[in-house]
Amino acid sequence: MFSLTTISPSFTDTPPAADPATIRPGQFTASIASVKQSHHDFGQKRGTTALNALKMQYKTHWKEISATGSHINQVEQLLLKLSAKQVHQLSAKGVWQFLQSKISVGLPTVESALTVLRSHVSREHQALIKSTWEKLHCQNDKIDKYSLAMRLQRELSHLALRPAQFRRALLGTDDIPDVTILSQASVALNTDIKEEEVEWLKKSLEDLRWQYSNQMDLLVALQCQPDYREMTAMKFYVALELAGERVSLPLVKLSQSAFKAKPTQEQQQWFDRNWANVTEGIKQEKLISLLCQECAPEIAVAELWRLLFNAGASMSISLVRNALKFSVHLVEMVQTHWRMVCTVGNMTQLKQLGMLLFSLKNSTIRPAQALSALKIAGLPAADPELRGLCLSAYKSILLTDELNWIRRVWPPLSILDVPQEQQLQLLRQQGCPKGMTAARLLRLLWEIGEDISFHALSAAYGNPNTGSP
Repeated sequence: MFSLTTISPSFTDTPPAADPATIRPGQFTASIASVKQSHHDFGQKRGTTALNALKMQYKTHWKEISATGSHINQVEQLLLKLSAKQVHQLSAKGVWQFLQSKISVGLPTVESALTVLRSHVSREHQALIKSTWEKLHCQNDKIDKYSLAMRLQRELSHLALRPAQFRRALLGTDDIPDVTILSQASVALNTDIKEEEVEWLKKSLEDLRWQYSNQMDLLVALQCQPDYREMTAMKFYVALELAGERVSLPLVKLSQSAFKAKPTQEQQQWFDRNWANVTEGIKQEKLISLLCQECAPEIAVAELWRLLFNAGASMSISLVRNALKFSVHLVEMVQTHWRMVCTVGNMTQLKQLGMLLFSLKNSTIRPAQALSALKIAGLPAADPELRGLCLSAYKSILLTDELNWIRRVWPPLSILDVPQEQQLQLLRQQGCPKGMTAARLLRLLWEIGEDISFHALSAAYGNPNTGSP
C-alpha cells in the first residue's frame, strides 16, 4: 500500500552518476547533433507548409493582385493573404524561387516585402499613420513621395517607428512610398542643417528664380554661385525643403552630376563652332541639328547638358540623353540605307538623295535629319540648295493628271540626241501643267524612273528651287 506521508525513494534519490569509463566516445556530441537536426527538420517542415499556403493563395488571388501596381506591391498583397505566423515561417529565397517563373522580381524585393509584412504596428498607431498620411497627401497633392515621407515621419517622430512599420501601416492605401524612400526620408530627418544655410538658399532662390523657369537649371545655377558650400545630395535636398523649394531627391542628385561635369576644351570648341549655326526649331530638332553638323568628340550626357546650360539653352537631361542615342541610330540607319539604294555607280547625287529618303519613309527618321546626317555618316554631303530641292521634291503630292502627262510626253523626248537640259525645256512646252516647279517636275520624273541632274534642272529653270518662270 502506498503511504501519502512516506515518500518513495524512487522520487527522491538522485540518479547514480554516469561512470565516465562507461561513456562511449562521441555519445554526447551525437545526442546534441540529433536534437539540432530534429529542430532543423521541424523548421523546414513549417517553411514548406507556409510556402504551400502561399502557392495556394497565388493560384486563388493572383489575377486580382496582378492589377495592384508595382511588383513590390504585388508581392506584399500576396503575403497579406497569409497569417502572420505563416509569413514568419517563409524564407525570402523560397518565395523568390517560386515567384521567379511568374513575375520579374528580384530577391531584394521579396526580402523588402517580407520585412514589411513581419513588422508589427498597433491598431492605434496604424489609424494615426493613415489619417496623417491622408491629411498630408490632401494638403500637398503635387509634392513628391520623398517630401511626403519625410513630413509623415517628422510629424509622427514621437512614435519611434521604423520605415518598414510605416509602410506596413499604409498597406492598402493608394500611391504610398516604398521602404527605400521611407528609409531615405528617415535619414534626411537626422541630417544636420544650419539655419544660415537655409537662409542662404532662400535668398539665392529668390534672386535666381526669375532667370530659370526649369528647376534643373535653377538647382545647377544655385551650385554655380561663388558662395555655395558643397553639400551631400541628402543635405541639399533637405535644405531645399526647409527653404520652401519642392524638389525630388533624384533631381537633386542629377543636378549635382550636371554641375560637376567639366567639358574639355575640345568639346567646348566643337560646341562653339556648331551651336551658332543651329536654326530655329523645337528643342529636339536643335539638338539633332547640332550633332549632325560635325562629328562630335566623345562626350557624355552631363557634359553636353552643361555646354547647353552655359550657352543659356534650357534642355532636360532626358532630352539630351535621347538626342545622343538617336544621333548614333541616325548615322547607322543612313549608312545602311545608302548602301541599299545607291548601288548604281552613275546615279546622280540628286537621285541618290531622293532614293535614300524614300527608303527611310517608314522609319522614325525625318527627311531633313537624314540629309543632315550625311556628313557625320562619312557620305557625300549635299549643299543647302541641293538639299532644299531634294526635300521639296520628296514632299510633293502628285496629281493623276500630272502623272498621265509625264508618262505621255516624256518617252519621245528622252530619246532625242540633245543635252538633258534641252529635253527639259522641250518638256515644259508640251502642255506642261500650270504651276509646275522644278521640285515637282523632278518628283514626276523620279516616279517614271528617270535620273535628272541638278545641273540640267538649273539650266532649264534658272533657279531649280523656284516655281516655273
